[in-house]
Amino acid sequence: MTKKLGVFCLVLLCCLTASSTFMNLRYEKTNFRYGPEMTFPLKFTWNGLGLPVEVLKEQGGWVYVQDSEGDYGWIQRRMLTKRGMVLVKKDTEIRDKKARDSKIVAFIKNGTLLHLKECDGDACRVQVAYQDKKIGGWVSRQFLWGIA
Repeated sequence: MTKKLGVFCLVLLCCLTASSTFMNLRYEKTNFRYGPEMTFPLKFTWNGLGLPVEVLKEQGGWVYVQDSEGDYGWIQRRMLTKRGMVLVKKDTEIRDKKARDSKIVAFIKNGTLLHLKECDGDACRVQVAYQDKKIGGWVSRQFLWGIA
C-alpha cells in the first residue's frame, strides 16, 4: 500500500511540475490541419511569422499546438522554430527597469509581437522594432503569452 501511494505521489508531482513548451511559427503562412498527416483536411491558415504556439503533443513529424486565441490544430514540426517571440495579451507598457514604478519607455498594444530576451521573476526583458529603431525594456510577465 505504501509503495503504491509513493508511486502515485511521484506521478502526481511530475504532472503538476510539467511546464509548457512554446515555439514560434517559422513562416508567414502556416496551415493547421485536423490530423497529423497531409491527408487530413485543412482547418485554417495562420498568417504570422514568429507567432508563439503551445506544443501539446508530438506524433512523428507532426505537432499538435494551441495558439493564443485557444484554437488547436496539427502542423508539421518543420514549420516551428525556437525564435523566442512572445505576444502581448493586454495593453501595457515597456519600462526601463523591472520595478513597476520605473520610467515608461513605450506603450504596447494587445497582439504586439515582442522578442523575449530573459525573464526574472514576474518581469521579462523584451525588445520590439519600431520604425527604424529597437525599443527594449521590461514588461510584467502577466501581460505576455508564449512563455513556459
